[in-house]
Amino acid sequence: MSSKLQNHKRWEYSKQMWYKKYHIAVDIGYQSRYGTIRLPSSDDYVEYRCRQRCTNRGIVTTVYTNNEEYADKLASFFGNKVIKLRSPASDEQLESLQSSHRVEYRDTLYHRKYRYKVHTRRNYKLGFNREFWFDRCSEVTNWINENFKDSRTQQPSGWYYPVLPFQAIEVPFLYTNDDATLMLYKMAFGSEFFIEVTEAFIP
Repeated sequence: MSSKLQNHKRWEYSKQMWYKKYHIAVDIGYQSRYGTIRLPSSDDYVEYRCRQRCTNRGIVTTVYTNNEEYADKLASFFGNKVIKLRSPASDEQLESLQSSHRVEYRDTLYHRKYRYKVHTRRNYKLGFNREFWFDRCSEVTNWINENFKDSRTQQPSGWYYPVLPFQAIEVPFLYTNDDATLMLYKMAFGSEFFIEVTEAFIP
């Protein structure tokens, strides 16, 4: 990623992909009413998208794009009217945003060691049979313990009644750095469980 955008006084790092497509956003404001604003032209075809929203200070127009040169041109063209400019902090962050995982911005990795947190939830489209889910969750937990090396599990918090004659049916949270085994895990159990992977990212 270019550092030119990051030198802008209103720059912040992107925390998402907009419309599942754009990783740069330029906020321009404030206008007194809705309407079109004149954007600078580009020598080459540049794909972008505009959106306007009302704030308590006026109308803000946001331009979404993936073209760094055009974003820099917008910043120069509008000058002090640019109230926020967001772009990825690095190529690594851009790759993280484009991945299929959710991204959580943190000061440290999970447990200061692991890049991924995996939350596995039952898919109730398959029914509510308690014995079925007890067997499947036990099988998944055993699979995790046998196949994920140098990883960590943690039981989800929740209600616990020690006097009742049944056990909770949950798959523990998994913390890992093992990309390859994580892919196999999703292939093996993705049809019966919702497997939500969150990636820790330290800006």
